[in-house]
Amino acid sequence: MSSKEQLPRQQQNLSSVSSQSTTQSLIFVNVDFNGSDQDLLQGLRPHYSGVKNVVKLYHQDNDGKFIRAIQINMKSDKLAQEFIAQGNFRIFDKEYAIQTFPKSLIVSRVGSNEKLGQILQDLTHNYMGIERISRFYDVDKKVVDQIRIDFKFESTFTKIIQDDYILIDGKRRSIQPYRSLTYIPKENQNENGLASQEPVIKESSKPASKKSQNYLTERRVKELFTQQQM
Repeated sequence: MSSKEQLPRQQQNLSSVSSQSTTQSLIFVNVDFNGSDQDLLQGLRPHYSGVKNVVKLYHQDNDGKFIRAIQINMKSDKLAQEFIAQGNFRIFDKEYAIQTFPKSLIVSRVGSNEKLGQILQDLTHNYMGIERISRFYDVDKKVVDQIRIDFKFESTFTKIIQDDYILIDGKRRSIQPYRSLTYIPKENQNENGLASQEPVIKESSKPASKKSQNYLTERRVKELFTQQQM
């Protein structure tokens, strides 16, 4: 069975939507990898064709903490779409589930000299419910040309995904959904290393709405990531 077939149904649906806004540079947050960029590249190439290079990044969360991320540069948009379409993410023998957040985007080609306050002011003229804007950084904690935008309304996110771009200062900027990784333990993988079942995620006993059960919150992803490091 293919890795895409192993994905939870709601995750497959998100993949089909997000493929409309895939750029040549894919970004994944919460990456448990301590090696060099070259080591990471060697771990990806046996599983994915068209990987040009990889760059380690950081994203600063609401608490000011730096979360590890990677940027995978593909040789074409088509190859990037095929990368996402394969489903779960693999590095060497480790398998990760890709979680897509329904109200958060990563925007590329945003100059390091463009102030977040000015970007926020400009966005409010065209889009409703901008909640927060945050930066990505390189390994030296220097600003790079990607930002994260969080929205209050899923409808705003969906509209931008359908447009396949976001307007900032009158310019169309490349977008992609904010994607986070959750490690799938070995016992949940088959002999081929692929996920054999949906990762078991224990939620609070407090009742939750159907919509909230479809997506991991950023706090929950961070909790899972912390548990993996223990």
